[in-house]
Amino acid sequence: MTEKQGRLSNLNYYKNGEFFYPWEEYNPTDDNVIKWMITRKQEKWPESVPLSFVGPKRVQMVGVPIEKLPPIDIVLITHDHYDHLDIKSIIKINKKFKPLFIVPEGVDKILIKNGVSNIKSLLWWESFSNNNITIHFVPSKHWSKRGAIGRNKTLWGSFIVQSLYYNIFFIGDSGFGPHIYEIAQKFGPMRLSFLPIGAYIPEWFMKKQHMTPEEAVETHIILKSQQSIGIHFDTFPLADEGYGDGPKRLKNYLHKKGMENDVFTPLKAGKRLELD
Repeated sequence: MTEKQGRLSNLNYYKNGEFFYPWEEYNPTDDNVIKWMITRKQEKWPESVPLSFVGPKRVQMVGVPIEKLPPIDIVLITHDHYDHLDIKSIIKINKKFKPLFIVPEGVDKILIKNGVSNIKSLLWWESFSNNNITIHFVPSKHWSKRGAIGRNKTLWGSFIVQSLYYNIFFIGDSGFGPHIYEIAQKFGPMRLSFLPIGAYIPEWFMKKQHMTPEEAVETHIILKSQQSIGIHFDTFPLADEGYGDGPKRLKNYLHKKGMENDVFTPLKAGKRLELD
């Protein structure tokens, strides 16, 4: 085992012993977990699972087709779950743009098997610099699994994109936790943050891996983010909240906190937001 592999094997644990994947308290063989999984609506989901006959159907179309994307230099991948790493899309993007893929340790092997060679893999708190941009890979409260076996065989995390003038935070998937405070201390304030506001019901199960909209607002505040954009909502019905519930709860909590709606905007796929 190499030094890097040894470090990867210990990364399931975080500061103060907090376990960073959802089975700490909820064993997937427990009756309540099985009951919840069985009662989930099973529809066709070819874009996000290896088998087309399982999983919920996509409810929002792709915002911008790959053929219409502007030139891409770098692709950031937060983890190996199918709704975040679609191999068909990766192959098309790699063929069209030949970008650099920056990925968590272990995810590089998935890309290499599919013909991608321009890859940089990172562990938590490692960085990569390109011209005047530095990309930092930081912890998230989540997990990894692709296929029937291999839970937590690859790493997961979030990205800070740091320039001479501002920092941008792309969290991907994450529950709320102490890592948010540590990231804020090291890299805040943020000029822009991409924060998840979906797939949070039932909270007893989802809290170990996904934020609620209220927790996303608290994350926005902790990061001292000048602007945040809501992501990870109303695309695949991954949890039990209804379509549109995430943006509604976000708006209500912003009002409760006395904050303007435009400081934290849930953009639908394909929409644009111009910043000063």
